[in-house]
Amino acid sequence: MSLIQRLCEKSTFHHGIIRHIEKVITKTETGEIISMYQLQIEYINGELYEHEYFPDDEIQLYLDEMVSFDCIIENNVRNIIFINKNINKHT
Repeated sequence: MSLIQRLCEKSTFHHGIIRHIEKVITKTETGEIISMYQLQIEYINGELYEHEYFPDDEIQLYLDEMVSFDCIIENNVRNIIFINKNINKHT
């Protein structure tokens, strides 16, 4: 099974409102620089969760917007792999 297939099997679909966006730049032990966004998303049931999302500077346009997204949760880390944004509002 390919890496893409394994990731797709692990991902789950969610809806939520992006409540906070912060760009984070970190350096790994091997000296690599990683840039990502940390998003705080409020789920439909009212619960707030932190998520990691790799750079897409347009994400800033969607603060306080409802989005649909695919997420992989491993070791209590929520990694967003795809966000379906409401393109009608911003195009």
